[in-house]
Amino acid sequence: MLIDTSGFLCRFEKKEIYHENAVELYDSAEARITSNYVLAEYTAAASDANK
Repeated sequence: MLIDTSGFLCRFEKKEIYHENAVELYDSAEARITSNYVLAEYTAAASDANK
């Protein structure tokens, strides 16, 4: 599974409308791949989402 920023947001932010689907898909993946850029962008986006 290639995870982008929106995928991480849906997986870890319970208020996202696709959270349940993202958890199911994330947990069922045999492998997960992302990049440092996606992690940096997710960190910034998650910080804004929690304000």
